[in-house]
Amino acid sequence: MIVPDKNAIKAQCQKELNERIAALNQVIRDVQTASNQETKSTAGDKHDTSRAQAQLEVERLGNQLKNLENMQQDLDRISTEPHTIVQQGSYVKTSCGDFYLAVALGKLTMDQDLFFAVSMLSPIGLLLKSKKAKDAFNMPNGSKCMVETVF
Repeated sequence: MIVPDKNAIKAQCQKELNERIAALNQVIRDVQTASNQETKSTAGDKHDTSRAQAQLEVERLGNQLKNLENMQQDLDRISTEPHTIVQQGSYVKTSCGDFYLAVALGKLTMDQDLFFAVSMLSPIGLLLKSKKAKDAFNMPNGSKCMVETVF
């Protein structure tokens, strides 16, 4: 059995987070630029409304950015030490897929291998918590699965 490189998996998650943060920062800059380029027309109320909507959008995007930055800090604190019982930082191979219990990034690929980066507080994270190899569990959709190995 090939043991997954948890350092590489963590680095892949960090790369994904960095890409999402960079993209979100670009969207924020684009919204701010568009808002600043609004010229005041004779319909002053329309201009004020557009600027207010842009400001609300920047605030909404700023909240998303803060969440991603918090996820980045959470990921930085995760240990890559091996585990035998599922906990924060575990990489778990199951009969229903592979899961990295760290931060909620969803489906990722590394070296053509598919895995799901999930939070310990997600439904699957809560199902897997404290499981060990050969433990069975039911997915939220009702599928029966088994933990094959915990790294």
